[in-house]
Amino acid sequence: ENGYVAKPVNKTLIFDREATKNSKVVSVKAVEYIDAKKLTDKHKDKKLLISMLSVDSSGLTTKDSKKAHFYYNNGAGGTLVVLHKNQPVTITYGNLNASYLGKKIASAEFQYTVKATPDSKGRLNAFLHDDPVATIVYGINIDPRTKKAGAEIEMLVRFFGEDGKEILPTKENPFVFSGASLNSRGENITYEFVKVGNTDTVHEINGSKVARHGNKVYSKTDIDVGTNGISISDWEAVQGKEYIGATVISTPNRIKFTFGNEIVNNPGYDGNSMWFAFNTDLKAKSITPY
Repeated sequence: ENGYVAKPVNKTLIFDREATKNSKVVSVKAVEYIDAKKLTDKHKDKKLLISMLSVDSSGLTTKDSKKAHFYYNNGAGGTLVVLHKNQPVTITYGNLNASYLGKKIASAEFQYTVKATPDSKGRLNAFLHDDPVATIVYGINIDPRTKKAGAEIEMLVRFFGEDGKEILPTKENPFVFSGASLNSRGENITYEFVKVGNTDTVHEINGSKVARHGNKVYSKTDIDVGTNGISISDWEAVQGKEYIGATVISTPNRIKFTFGNEIVNNPGYDGNSMWFAFNTDLKAKSITPY
């Protein structure tokens, strides 16, 4: 039946909106931040966050993280950073009420490392959400005449208990998390993906267009503009239909994967951008809660 994973999966990890609703950002460690006032003053015409990030941030940077904190017009807060290729940026969240097998997760650390970017200087602009389950939006400007452009970010997730010790999964009870909202106009135009490791398992959802192809997880067919009968309004943020652009991933190890987007045949975009959310808001049924 559509919306179900083929085999039941135990939801051992709880890291969702309810578990993180009182979260606080403890620290953000980046080489370079974007001055929110300079960015918004220079790019008043950019209303969407993905458009605001898809610019050249030269001359807009700061070393002061306080100047980089920004409230987007929907009220969401976050820190504007410049990610540089192969230079990790870390955000730590505290005051969590998440859990693994019932053991409390009090804090979490997300580490981002750019692995690929169309920018000649190796940069990606990013907005690191104050809300850990909303996670990250990135963007960079590209020439609309550029046919191919790709971006890829490695994400390393570490969970810590109230005693400060890292919480790791077991082979019998792997961490299970969501790979959702993976937009695609088809593998020959542009698509978003998650790249997993050899020991990770992808639990495909019946009726979803997202599947594993080698170590990449994405939709080969268009689910955004309707050329195959499915458009974004049919599934994204549509209760009960989000599974169309989603999958479920489990790992017996510390969580590490990459996410990104590939523009294979540019339809005229002047920016390369993506919103990626890490959480356990699984878009599938036949999941057994712990």
